[in-house]
Amino acid sequence: MTATVNSAKRLTKTQVQGQVNGPLFNLPAGPVQLALLAGFIARTRINMIPARSGVQ
Repeated sequence: MTATVNSAKRLTKTQVQGQVNGPLFNLPAGPVQLALLAGFIARTRINMIPARSGVQ
């Protein structure tokens, strides 16, 4: 199947996160620590809208 593309749209989403870590408080056995990690997500989607045949 083939189609003539009338227009195309590119949708991009980027998400960036970070990291936090360090001691929260001290106990007799030592400090209680917290570590929060993050990630990175990038998405791109291209929507192609075909031209309508028979429409002038």
